[in-house]
Parts: sequence; structure tokens; C-alpha cells
Amino acid sequence: MKNSLKYILFLLLIQTSCVKDVDFDQVTTYEWTPVFNVSFANFAITPIVFFNENGTYTNSISEGIPFDVFTGDPYYDDSIVKIDLEVQVRNEFEKPFNIQIEFFGGNDSIYKLPSLLVRPNEQDFYHLEEIDLVVSPEFKEARFSRITIQFDDVGPTLRFDDQSKFVLKSGLIFYISRQLE
Repeated sequence: MKNSLKYILFLLLIQTSCVKDVDFDQVTTYEWTPVFNVSFANFAITPIVFFNENGTYTNSISEGIPFDVFTGDPYYDDSIVKIDLEVQVRNEFEKPFNIQIEFFGGNDSIYKLPSLLVRPNEQDFYHLEEIDLVVSPEFKEARFSRITIQFDDVGPTLRFDDQSKFVLKSGLIFYISRQLE
């Protein structure tokens, strides 16, 4: 009898408890917004790279970098809504440097950052370039980039045996936005 009473109370409790139906149609879409960080260009140079085999020097060097981020697939390419390009530099030289970063689609320049001036002996230069792909959709045509480092003939003359370094580190931050249904 005691067990029967517990059973009846349990059934009564279940029947009178509050239960609300679950509405699975409440969430019809979901916005997926991950952020991805990747390395872009990283290098350290000494003054010797500005000298040729004859011992004469040039005041600039350039390096090309393939930029195959965009695949041509609209589903993927349209999901990237913004790219941040971070540039960090440590300049141990007694000379100021200008850094120019440019992106190309074929032979055509698509996007060019403003010239970045790094002062002599500047140890913690930082620049953030925000590229909004909604405002600048032509950036999605970029397939190649070029970094040019140029110094002025201000300050002491470079010596090829100097061990001072110019260190550049850069990275890309991709912002994705995709509606999932």
C-alpha cells in the first residue's frame, strides 16, 4: 500500500507538472562567424642584401609573394567579408625605411597600402590595414603581392659587413560570415 501511494503521487506529479512544447522552428538560420589567423610574410635582412656582387648597393629590394587565398568559388569567396593585414617591424639600422605592400590581379595593381615609414632604430613598429571586402570586392581578384623595402640616403652609409637586422613579420586575419540554414 505504501508503494502504491508513492506510485500514485509520482503519476500525479508528472501529469500536473508544467511542460512546454519545444519549437524547433525558432532557429531557422544561424550566422557562422569564425576568424582565422595566418602568416603572410616574415623575414630578417642584413645590409648585405642591398649590395650586388660588385660591391655597389641599391636603395631598394622587392620580393613577390603568391596570394592564392581566393579560389573563384563564390560560396567560399563571398564568405570572407574582411581581412586585416598586420605588419610588425624591428629596424636596427641607422636609416629610415619605407615599406610598400601591393596586391595584383595579373599585371594590374588591385590594392596598395599607404607607404609605411619605419624610423631608424625603431624596435616596435606596428601597422594594421583593414580591408573591407564589401567596400573593396576587387581585392578578391588578388593573386600576387609584392613587398618593397626602400631606404633614403639619410644617415650613415650602409656597410655590407654590418650585422644589424631589419625584421618584418606580418599576418592576415580573415573574418568569415556565413548564413547556415
